[in-house]
Amino acid sequence: MTEPIEVRYSKGKALLLLLLAAVFAAGGVGMGLTARSQSDRLVGWCVAGFLGLGGAVAASRRLTNKPQIILSAEGFQDMRGNQKLIPWSQISSVGVARMRQSKYLCIELRDPKMFFPTGQGQGTGLTNALGLGHVQCSLGGLDRSPENIASEVSARLSREG
Repeated sequence: MTEPIEVRYSKGKALLLLLLAAVFAAGGVGMGLTARSQSDRLVGWCVAGFLGLGGAVAASRRLTNKPQIILSAEGFQDMRGNQKLIPWSQISSVGVARMRQSKYLCIELRDPKMFFPTGQGQGTGLTNALGLGHVQCSLGGLDRSPENIASEVSARLSREG
């Protein structure tokens, strides 16, 4: 039996996000304090508030130590949503898709109706037509590369599926 792999958010990437938000928020404060027109000052304070609070909230969510994706002997589970555990026996293939700057783990299921009985959700529509599989998991900001996660899922799929 193989040990479970727990994929977490990268602390370094979360801190970089917080730092960038703080820099831009500071720029907004500077604009709010020094701009000549009242409308420019208002824009500066709005930028500072939006980026300051938004950056802090986004970074704090990513600074959690909870696993976000778990690869266990039983199967694959993305803890960030309401996704149920997908047993290895139900996964037919996996791959990594890139859309703009983001990468996604795309999982093709043997029986999608088992996970999406109503025909709604991730198991239908445009994602299947584009060849993105039944389940897509965003891999941004995690402590492992998308290719590393996909290769580990493939390896476990061949061993335990």
